[in-house]
Amino acid sequence: MAGEVSAATGRFSLERLGLPGLALAAALLLLALCLLVRRTRRPGEPPLIKGWLPYLGVVLNLRKDPLRFMKTLQKQHGDTFTVLLGGKYITFILDPFQYQLVIKNHKQLSFRVFSNKLLEKAFSISQLQKNHDMNDELHLCYQFLQGKSLDILLESMMQNLKQVFEPQLLKTTSWDTAELYPFCSSIIFEITFTTIYGKVIVCDNNKFISELRDDFLKFDDKFAYLVSNIPIELLGNVKSIREKIIKCFSSEKLAKMQGWSEVFQSRQDVLEKYYVHEDLEIGESSIFEALRLSSYSTTIRFVEEDLTLSSETGDYCVRKGDLVAIFPPVLHGDPEIFEAPEEFRYDRFIEDGKKKTTFFKRGKKLKCYLMPFGTGTSKCPGRFFALMEIKQLLVILLTYFDLEIIDDKPIGLNYSRLLFGIQYPDSDVLFRYKVKS
Repeated sequence: MAGEVSAATGRFSLERLGLPGLALAAALLLLALCLLVRRTRRPGEPPLIKGWLPYLGVVLNLRKDPLRFMKTLQKQHGDTFTVLLGGKYITFILDPFQYQLVIKNHKQLSFRVFSNKLLEKAFSISQLQKNHDMNDELHLCYQFLQGKSLDILLESMMQNLKQVFEPQLLKTTSWDTAELYPFCSSIIFEITFTTIYGKVIVCDNNKFISELRDDFLKFDDKFAYLVSNIPIELLGNVKSIREKIIKCFSSEKLAKMQGWSEVFQSRQDVLEKYYVHEDLEIGESSIFEALRLSSYSTTIRFVEEDLTLSSETGDYCVRKGDLVAIFPPVLHGDPEIFEAPEEFRYDRFIEDGKKKTTFFKRGKKLKCYLMPFGTGTSKCPGRFFALMEIKQLLVILLTYFDLEIIDDKPIGLNYSRLLFGIQYPDSDVLFRYKVKS
C-alpha cells in the first residue's frame, strides 16, 4: 500500500512539475555540474586537469587507454597531478619513491573510509561505516589466509581441483577445444567457491555454481560504473543481479553448504555476533609477469583533512574530501625499471636461480616494484591464497594435460574496469587440450 501511495505521489509530482519544471530541474543540475568543474588550483596544490566534460572530467580519455593517458599527463604535468573523474578529484602520485607518502599518512589518508564507501555503492553495505569494532574483527579473520591455516586451505583446494578435472582425466586422450579465458576462469571460480564456502548439498552443485558464476561475471562487468556515482537504476539489470547474488549468501543458503573454510567460519561468527545471530621459481616469475602486465589495481585513499605531502621533488597540498591514488601500471610499464616493459618475459623476476627483488629507478633501489595486490595495511589479504591457487591450477594443467595454442594472435587489454583489479583480455584465445598418454 505504501509503495502504491509513493508511486502515485511520484507520478502526481511529475505531472505537476510539467515541462517548465523539468527544464528548470535540468538547468539546476547542469548548473551544479558546472559549479563542480569551476574548482581552481590553490597555491601549493598539484596541477589540476578537469577535462572538458562536466562531472565526468577525463573519464573517457582514461577508459580508452589508461596507461597511455597517464603517461601523457605525466609528461605534461610531472609525477603528481589531480584529475576530475566521475565527480571526484583524484590526486595521482606516479613517482615510486613517493609511494611512502600515501602509505605512512594512514591517519589523514584513509583506506577504510574509501573501501567502506565503495562497499556501500557496490553491495549496499553500510554497517561497516557505523560499526568500527565489527570492521576490526572482520579484518582479524584474514589471519586464516596465511601460515598453517593457508596450508589447510591449500589441501582442500587441491582436492577440489582434482574433482573438477576428474571427468576430464577419465575421458579418452582425444583433443578438446576451448577458449582459454572462460576455461581457466570457470575452474578458478569453482575451486575458489568450494574451497572457501563449501559445496551445496541439497541441489545440483555444478548448476548452482554455473549460475552464480554467470551472474557474477555480469555484475563484475559493470563494477567500475557501479562504484562511481552513476545510479544503479541506470545500469540495466545490475540491481536485480546484485540481489540475486546476495541471496546466494543468505543464512538459508549458507546452511545448505558443507565444508566451510576456517576463514569463512570465523567471518560468519563475527557477523552473527554483530547482527544478532626452480620450476617453482619460473612458475612464480611467470605469474608475477602476467600480473605486472595486466594489473591496474589502484591504491586509493580518502583525504579526511587538508594535508600537505612533503616529498623530495616538492610539497603538495591535497584537499579534504578528495581522493589520493597510486597508479601502479605506470610503475609496471617504466622502461627504466623493467627492460622492454611491453614484452612478456617469464624469467623477469628470477636472478641467479632465485626470486629477484631488487629493481632500481634513478639509481636507487625501489621498495615497491610490483603492486598487483596494493600496498601497506590495505594490501589484499587473500594474495597468498590467490597466488597458490594459480600455481596449483598450472601444476595440474601442465602435469596431466597436453596443451596447444590454436590462435596465433596478439592479445590486448579490455580497459572497462578502469582503475580496479586485473584487466580482462580484449579477445579470447582458442586452445586445445587432452589427457597425457
